[in-house]
Amino acid sequence: MTRKLNEIRRTSKFAWSPGHHILATSTMSGALDESFSSTSELELFKLESGFNTLAWGHIGSNEHGMIAGGMDTGDLELWDPSSILNNKSDTECLILRKSTHSGTLAALDFNLFQTNLLASAGSNSEVYIWDLNQPSTPYTPGARSSKMDEISSVAWNCQVQHIVSTSSTNGYTVIWDLRNKKEVMTLAYPVRGPISSIVWHPDIATQIVTASSDDQNPIISLWDLRHAQSPEKTLSGHSKGVLDVSWCRQDSDLLVSSGKDGKTLCWNPNTGQLNGELLTSSKSTHQVDWCPRQPDLLASASFDGSINILSIRDTTCNNNQPDNLFDTAISPGSQFYLKEPPKWLRRPVGATFGFSGKLATFNNKIAQSAVLEAATSGTALPNLKALPRRIKLATIETDLEIIKRSEQLESATENNVDGLIQDRIRAGKDQQDWQVLQTLFSDNAREKLMQYLGFERDQVIAAANALLPPPNKKENTATASTLFGNAVEPEVGFFGRMEPSASMIETSRPFSFYTAGTSEADSLITRALVLGDFESAVNVCLATERFADALMIAMCGGSDLLTRTQNTYFESQTKKFAYLRLLQGIVEDDLSAIVRDADLKDWASALVVLCTFAQSENFGRFCEILGDRLSLDEQYRSHATLFYLAAGQLEKVSTIWISQFEQEEKIKDSITHGVRLQALVEKVTIFRKAIDYEDHALVSDSGEYVLKDLYQKYCEYAEFMASQGQLEVALKYINLTPTDYARMSSRGSSVVRDRVFHASGRHKGHQEPQFPFEKKNIKDHTAVKSPQPSQTATVCQPTTWNDPPPPAIISPKVNHRMVAGNKVIRGLNGPPAPPSSSTTIGYYSAHQQPQQFQTR
Repeated sequence: MTRKLNEIRRTSKFAWSPGHHILATSTMSGALDESFSSTSELELFKLESGFNTLAWGHIGSNEHGMIAGGMDTGDLELWDPSSILNNKSDTECLILRKSTHSGTLAALDFNLFQTNLLASAGSNSEVYIWDLNQPSTPYTPGARSSKMDEISSVAWNCQVQHIVSTSSTNGYTVIWDLRNKKEVMTLAYPVRGPISSIVWHPDIATQIVTASSDDQNPIISLWDLRHAQSPEKTLSGHSKGVLDVSWCRQDSDLLVSSGKDGKTLCWNPNTGQLNGELLTSSKSTHQVDWCPRQPDLLASASFDGSINILSIRDTTCNNNQPDNLFDTAISPGSQFYLKEPPKWLRRPVGATFGFSGKLATFNNKIAQSAVLEAATSGTALPNLKALPRRIKLATIETDLEIIKRSEQLESATENNVDGLIQDRIRAGKDQQDWQVLQTLFSDNAREKLMQYLGFERDQVIAAANALLPPPNKKENTATASTLFGNAVEPEVGFFGRMEPSASMIETSRPFSFYTAGTSEADSLITRALVLGDFESAVNVCLATERFADALMIAMCGGSDLLTRTQNTYFESQTKKFAYLRLLQGIVEDDLSAIVRDADLKDWASALVVLCTFAQSENFGRFCEILGDRLSLDEQYRSHATLFYLAAGQLEKVSTIWISQFEQEEKIKDSITHGVRLQALVEKVTIFRKAIDYEDHALVSDSGEYVLKDLYQKYCEYAEFMASQGQLEVALKYINLTPTDYARMSSRGSSVVRDRVFHASGRHKGHQEPQFPFEKKNIKDHTAVKSPQPSQTATVCQPTTWNDPPPPAIISPKVNHRMVAGNKVIRGLNGPPAPPSSSTTIGYYSAHQQPQQFQTR
């Protein structure tokens, strides 16, 4: 049943906003408004000529899009709705006026896919395609068709963006292919009459509807381009010519038409059935259109000076209602009802789980697919009532593999984890994570971690020894005493007490402080050493790049001099030899520079350095810093997990694992959601045991939950295990989430906690959770009136449809008028003027109380 929501007293063309519940109206060429009030009426623009057509499209980032108007002079005018609503000047509101058509511009349509494309058509068989990004140079779809005369309508295909159609007053409809710039097909009814309007099927690219304005043959024809010899269906219901048709984009079963007989009819074009009459006007209804934003709304314009806004949903129960503009049903003698709800209100499929592992499902897409297949193939439509529509109830069987793994995990956490870790390593899934977890349980975790990375001390020692020269032959160490024995001879003490004279002393390695070939630098170093000035000697060595000599001399000059010499050496040589940068960090006991500046491709070596040299209190912090650096680089992001594991960072490790889990969920393979969830929980549980993690959020109400993503997975796991009958396991993991988090994050977590707690029956040692719903005592004080006994009495059923707010007129504070030269000549607050035939554009919102204005 339909309901009139509003009536705008205008003899106008109109267009719906593509993104808002707003109408644009323009005074129709050759028609006058009937208004005799002396009060001021809102008129936005006064133009040089009357409108023949109006279109509203969504262009770019402009919230309200763009309005295009086709004038009887052939001009195309583009208007900015946002500027109009913001009460800007007339020149600011008019974007473009282009005189390309040689005659009347009769039809406009925006492309649904490329919203910057606008098709215009009019007299003399002229068709133009406008790119509104460059509107100065429109182009034609091809050579001018000989079948076209005065073009009355133009429409873009709803599925194929480069197909457009035009209709003519001589009864022909031409299909154009813009990609090949040619006419591809012509449709003509045997009894040709003027075609007033055309519209494409919203879902099927090969079907189109044409409307005939011939009073002798007022029909609507549904064509299938695959069988274009004659119409597939003919809809007859108007007593005079049909002036306009509109197909609902959201439901292809809804088509509305308007005609010279003043009727606005609703059809199901796919079945050829007339749904009913929406409205009857005293004069011809020349335009009808669905609201693209809210499909249950439509508007119709009549020559009786009104634009009616209708809704196909009427939630009123009583026909005897006060005479109200927004609540009164139209045409009491002809009620309109849809036999089925519109498609946008139908749920195609649905499923719901029961807590005991039950799953109820339904699927309505079977019927919809059958209808679409029949329409596409050209076969007869099936009997919808005969199609099966069943609700299926199934039992989800227990996943024995997951239950077994869960029991193994519980046993391992209470006893020894080695067996579980070995099993997971042999399984091959997440092998690297499990190998690192294994090292964390070792007595010498750092050494095991270095071995896992491939760094063996014995291999390095062997490789270094291989580079050394072979040792020299063994020297003769025999002495005189060993040669002659230890026998005591006479007078031996005399010879033993003799001292050599000075003349007998000879040097075995004679040298000279200054030689003939001594350089000036050598002499300067020698003089500094002689004087004990080690610092000067070091400076000379550094200046001449004798770094080894400088380091040896600096050792004699104290720790400060040695430190400065080392720093100078490192600054000079680290660019040449990369290992010196590493040595510098080790010598200076500053591993932060290595952690901060090391190339990420050497991440493994950097971790070994930390394992070898980092102090216990700094090891975790340094590993976390390197992990953060790796996580920011897409190339090395996968290695960040290793560093976070070594650092004992459960927060960051769990975040990475959960992200990997969600990515794997998108992959279509044989691994189920439960198996992946079990694997995630296993790794997290073993890691928590390895680092003896204590979650302070479980005992303190800080309001900040760094493990919130993990808590959510715990809730999922608990619910999954409960559905498998493992309520003790479910209760264990639901208790690993803070009670306050369950209440603050989502009601779903609280519900799972409450249901698992009460379903388990084991409440000892566990605090009862807060009931997840607010308890209220509801008392019904309303009296239900019984319907009076009558043959026509009906019982109103409750409905969940939400009525849109009543429509109204948006009234800007400024009245814009325009004459030749774009000069403003009158404001809203000016004196009243007599009725005139000036052309106006007005904006009307479908959500506010209407106001009445008088034409000036």
